[in-house]
Amino acid sequence: MAEGLVRVVAWVPRGTEARLGELVQAERARRRLMVAEDPRWDTSGRTADERAAVKLARVAWLADLRGRGELLDTSAAVLALGVRGELAARGWDHEWPPAPETAVSGRWWGSRAEGFPERVAANLPVALVDQVRAACWHSSPIAELRAWRDRRPGPLRGALRAEYDQLAAGVKVPGEIWRGAYRRVLGWPSTHAAEDAQG
Repeated sequence: MAEGLVRVVAWVPRGTEARLGELVQAERARRRLMVAEDPRWDTSGRTADERAAVKLARVAWLADLRGRGELLDTSAAVLALGVRGELAARGWDHEWPPAPETAVSGRWWGSRAEGFPERVAANLPVALVDQVRAACWHSSPIAELRAWRDRRPGPLRGALRAEYDQLAAGVKVPGEIWRGAYRRVLGWPSTHAAEDAQG
């Protein structure tokens, strides 16, 4: 049975969308050559049932290549490869307790990301998105931040604002992981590291 997909959106530095498009187009051209040159996928002289079986086998083969990160002909394949690498680099590539329902959508407590000019979307496996959300949630002081804020309602200024900012800096949000994933696969100048540190 196929695993479900969920759409994720990443706000990214300028130029990411173009780099992603270039990589995906190059990989699609490579895929066409791989399929054309492999005799397993030639359907000449075959019956309709045989052609259908060849197509199913080819689709499964391509999906396997994408899953292993050996074919990046879709934005989802690029992001999934990068996310797995980003989770591994952070030591988060293991099972986590589920994140609470409040972590599913919307802006997270302590999220500071602002100013990324481009938006890139891709459909990822539900299990991978759930792993990212759970890892971010359980690696962040969100409960502490909420409790701190409950004790200090109203506008924050001076030392209180600095204290809040320090606590909020420990919050890891899925957007950080999506950006890190694209950076890992596509690369971009280190000047964007400061932007990403905002969350």
